[in-house]
Amino acid sequence: MGGIIVRTALLEWIPAKLGRIVMLGTPNAGSDAARRLAPRLGWLCPYLHELSDASDSYINTLPSPDGFEIGVIASPKDHVVPLESALAVPASDHALVRIRHGLIPCSRRVAREVVVFLETGHFSASASRRRATSLTCA
Repeated sequence: MGGIIVRTALLEWIPAKLGRIVMLGTPNAGSDAARRLAPRLGWLCPYLHELSDASDSYINTLPSPDGFEIGVIASPKDHVVPLESALAVPASDHALVRIRHGLIPCSRRVAREVVVFLETGHFSASASRRRATSLTCA
């Protein structure tokens, strides 16, 4: 949910030297899993419905981030955040990794790609090749 927190914070204040951000499996257009779980687990996590893919959920009313470079790392194997949802922001580049949602921040490959994007504004050439292959197969 860090990407959602960043999007919300940027509505209030954009640092003068903000250059690039990377979102890791962020549910930019909500999650069907959140919608399905909210009725049963909403008592435990009251804001779960705000992460759902419903058109009136908080996440779907946030304006698209603008004014800085965004890199998105997402996974076609993510059963929590659909690929289309993660990619639903105007991004400078995106890369696909074939790992489950909870493992995205733990991956060494993801960490390397974050560094490459923050330094250059795009993901590595190998991520681009995987991205092209993954998108045609997905």
